[in-house]
Amino acid sequence: MSTSSWLFKRPERRRSAGKTPYRPDIDGLRALAILSVMLFHAFPNLLRGGFVGVDVFFVISGFLISRIVFTGLARGSFSFVNFYVHRIRRIFPAMIVVLVCALGLGWLAMLAGEYRMLGKHVAGGIGFIANILLWGEDSYFGTASELKPLMHLWSLGIEEQFYLFFPVFLVVLWRIRFCLWLAMAVLMALSFWANLLWMNTDAAGAFFLPHTRVWELLAGGLLAYGNVFRVEWRLSPNRGVPLRSLVQNTELRSSLGLVLLAAGLLIINKGSNFPGYWALLPVAGASLVIAAGPRAWVNRHLFANRGMVFVGLISYPLYLWHWPILSFLRLLEARVPSIPVRIGALALTFVLAWLTYHYVERPLRFGGAVRTKAAGLLVAGILLGIAGIAIYHLDGLPGRDVEQQFGKYQQEVGHRLYFEEMAKFPPCDLPGTSSVRDCWQTGGVAQKKTVAIIGDSHGADIFIGLAAHLPESENVAYFQVVCYPFVGIAGNDTCPAVVPAVDYILANKDIRTVILSNYWAMRLRDKKIRFERELDNRNRTDIYEKLLALTLDRLIGAGKEVVFAVDVPDLDFPPEACLPSRPLAITKRVPGKDCLIPRANVEGRAHTYLAATQRVLANYPQVRLWDPYPRLCNDTDCLVVSEGRLFYRDDNHLSPQAARWLFQSLWRTVEPDAMPSR
Repeated sequence: MSTSSWLFKRPERRRSAGKTPYRPDIDGLRALAILSVMLFHAFPNLLRGGFVGVDVFFVISGFLISRIVFTGLARGSFSFVNFYVHRIRRIFPAMIVVLVCALGLGWLAMLAGEYRMLGKHVAGGIGFIANILLWGEDSYFGTASELKPLMHLWSLGIEEQFYLFFPVFLVVLWRIRFCLWLAMAVLMALSFWANLLWMNTDAAGAFFLPHTRVWELLAGGLLAYGNVFRVEWRLSPNRGVPLRSLVQNTELRSSLGLVLLAAGLLIINKGSNFPGYWALLPVAGASLVIAAGPRAWVNRHLFANRGMVFVGLISYPLYLWHWPILSFLRLLEARVPSIPVRIGALALTFVLAWLTYHYVERPLRFGGAVRTKAAGLLVAGILLGIAGIAIYHLDGLPGRDVEQQFGKYQQEVGHRLYFEEMAKFPPCDLPGTSSVRDCWQTGGVAQKKTVAIIGDSHGADIFIGLAAHLPESENVAYFQVVCYPFVGIAGNDTCPAVVPAVDYILANKDIRTVILSNYWAMRLRDKKIRFERELDNRNRTDIYEKLLALTLDRLIGAGKEVVFAVDVPDLDFPPEACLPSRPLAITKRVPGKDCLIPRANVEGRAHTYLAATQRVLANYPQVRLWDPYPRLCNDTDCLVVSEGRLFYRDDNHLSPQAARWLFQSLWRTVEPDAMPSR
């Protein structure tokens, strides 16, 4: 048979085909994946690329589950009912236990807003749409994600969304006698292309959504196809020697796979454009290890040893337990827990995972009464989802004891007061600003705007502060954008608002003063913003300086007075750490005690953008620099609490009260009397 003929021929049904012997080396590969993820979450600086363990899980899952489908097709015994019953018995037992425990702990320790979001995530987790919910909330690597105990369920959402449709897809193609491997390869290529495309337009979507991730599961699916139907490459002996060695030499496959996995764990970090091309490292590595088979030396001695197999067997409950434990600790302690506490959390995770595996997962996953168990688990899951939805719609049950005891302090942090403050101002109704994400103004729509603030959410703090001190003759318009407040930003979904906002400001002769505000230090680290083609996207500081100079040229050329607002000090701990301890917290705190942040730490994080700004402003002496440090900091520390009141609503935004106090001094910088006459 020629190569082309067997490549495109659908395998025939064979009762002897598709035997699926247990492979302990795959459990060992699972162990590598879960240990990597756990180390990354507990000690992110120890294994910076540990999160790619999830991608290894995707390949393993794609291989094992696809093998079940292909085996059933080859034997003529595949059943949709049996397949989904198997999935329910595999996924639901441990998940239900973890979700119930999360709701119980949240009842005792979470405030209403937090418990409300937990209810939402419980419903999303049990309904396998957690990835879609999280897509619109925050990035996987953001600080806010650390306070979401069910953040990790995004990966299960992708898997189960895939398995909801993938068996149907395969069965239809099998019945119409279409080549399965070719269809999977095409889907895999399209999904990988979507992953690359979305990295440039919606990086969070590329991370969380199934269409940009299923290529990883399909990589395992192609391996399963070859395993079940005994597909082997046929290469002539006189060509393709390196390729033939890779394909046919199991030792080379497993060794190269291990090298790629190690490279992914050590090279990739949360600053990488992930998944993108970087995801090829863990996916290719896991695929090569699986393809090498159980007899390869690496697989036998590294992955199939008893310790790795044990961890692999309990890897699913390990994955489910580890993140809620770490996240609740972070929430209760109001800062990153100490190293001994985190080590203890991992030890507790192993204990709970072993108990869950032996006393919950195995009894319900194996044994008789198959469909009865599945039906019971499904009903329990539905009831749990309803409970989550009810908690969400009941606003987190604010009548609980923890809310009564601790909620009064929580009014000082969070964004509720901020949103109430911003609701007092009318939205902008100005020509040419329809694509601005958010725009607020003081005064009526018909009143002339004399001051414009353009920037991200830090500009809102300035807006609130200025609005409290403006004379009646002055009005401010605040244009919120989600990236730099600069011209030269590429016109894509990353930052659609900059161009119309700047154009309006330039064209409006009534606007005399423009304030540029941003979370500059964070933005300088943001690799997701795309710029015009003539700029080198690799040198972020150089880009910052060029765009700032370009923007100043445009604004000054239009006769505008420009104020550059140095950002307020950001914290390396949440402001909740300055409040009394919550119930169940390990560390007991005295409100406001030791609630300072070393000025050297703050300036260290801000050094890059401050130095770059000074280099640019040296050429623009007419630009005014507003610096909040003299009011918020002394020579050694920066304030977080003053006279018993918190200055911050989170780790980088001021409270409305602090904004009104602080930005009174900014008005003196921009008031008309202080400006040179024209």
